[in-house]
Amino acid sequence: MLQRTLATLALALLASPALGQAVGTPMPRTNLQGFTHTEATSLDDFYGRAILLEFFAYWCHACESQVSRMNSLQAKYQAKGLTIVGVTDEGRNETEAWTRKHGVRHPYAYDPTGWLGDYFNVRSIPFAVLIDPHGIIAWSGHPARLDDRTLQKALEGAVAQPITGWPKSTMKLQLLLKQGDYQAALSTAISLGKTYESFVRERIQAKVGAVQRAHAEGNFLAA
Repeated sequence: MLQRTLATLALALLASPALGQAVGTPMPRTNLQGFTHTEATSLDDFYGRAILLEFFAYWCHACESQVSRMNSLQAKYQAKGLTIVGVTDEGRNETEAWTRKHGVRHPYAYDPTGWLGDYFNVRSIPFAVLIDPHGIIAWSGHPARLDDRTLQKALEGAVAQPITGWPKSTMKLQLLLKQGDYQAALSTAISLGKTYESFVRERIQAKVGAVQRAHAEGNFLAA
């Protein structure tokens, strides 16, 4: 009965866009398009990594000042499991010209309907959202206010390399991991060899640890 009640509450909460900014809530699925500076075609392709979404626009003068900071964070933390993804709902031609002019080096993508910005109730930019490796929102606010301590905590359990760089023979395993089907993923990984088996076992341990921490903190929605 309690499990059903918690599940119902979680679904009701997720239906509310205002909750999107709340730390400790799950990141919703998105339909970002036109990923640039990356092989990824969706956020799912960054499975197991912490993601820093940065909302920007080519006409935003304040966004210019954050480019060097985002580039620096990407260089400093990329190998530790961080991926920065810029998000804009503006046109491709203007955006690409702006990113070239200002030397944007991290990935960015398009939110043509503005749905994700609405979900996070973005009223001014730049605005950033930090998501931990388990898909839980760890922080949100102006990117200049993101401190190293918060970022490093969100990187706990993150994978060093995106799984999109794996060989084509691992496509089934990649899909299972993105879907969260760890039982099938482990079985598939065993057939692929020790490297992939060890990876999946480590991810399972990381997931279990994250759930236990969420329970201990009383964050049942994240758990």
